[in-house]
Amino acid sequence: MALPSAESRAQRLRWLIIAGAALLLTGVFVWCHAQLRTSAWMLEAQAKPPPTANPTDQDVAEAERWFSLIASIQREESIVCILLAPIGAGALLSWLLALALTRKLRFTVRTILVATLYCALLIGVPFGVVRPRLQNPRIWMKDNNLAFGQIRPWPSSDSRRNNDDPWAYPGPNSRAESRLVDRYSILAAVVAFIAAPANAFIPYPKQRTRTALAARWS
Repeated sequence: MALPSAESRAQRLRWLIIAGAALLLTGVFVWCHAQLRTSAWMLEAQAKPPPTANPTDQDVAEAERWFSLIASIQREESIVCILLAPIGAGALLSWLLALALTRKLRFTVRTILVATLYCALLIGVPFGVVRPRLQNPRIWMKDNNLAFGQIRPWPSSDSRRNNDDPWAYPGPNSRAESRLVDRYSILAAVVAFIAAPANAFIPYPKQRTRTALAARWS
């Protein structure tokens, strides 16, 4: 096994940085997709007729589909908050730091343009494109975790709203809450930050020469 040279490590780190950035961006996009699905089911919930005391088989099947949809959204959010986003963020930060320590981090015009476009997508998509389509979104602290949620009041609760808080609806409403950052996501980010640099220093397998191969098969 041959240890990679400094230039080879720097080149490998560049590719790893691209992989980490892609993983983090994928997590953001998947999270945005989950929130748009949440907003859609809130609108659908208010368009549905109220449940009856004696549901038909079709009503039962529709209720099962409804709960399956909500469970699917929750799984999507869990994958993002526990795996994609924290691992991508921790690995990306670690690889950037490792590349800076190797003194091979060069800022060209192309690098600055790509980084600007990446930050624009990372921030602009959830806040500029997705957020206006959500139902009263809010970020707050809940049980020592950073949480995110949406709420849509039912028409009957609008008249009973008693203050300016968009979440203070005493009447019926459609409401969804999910965690953004908790101890599991922080742990995943820390593990990725610590373990990620080792990928740049894994020894290369020795390349066999043509002479050695010819001698083996002679």
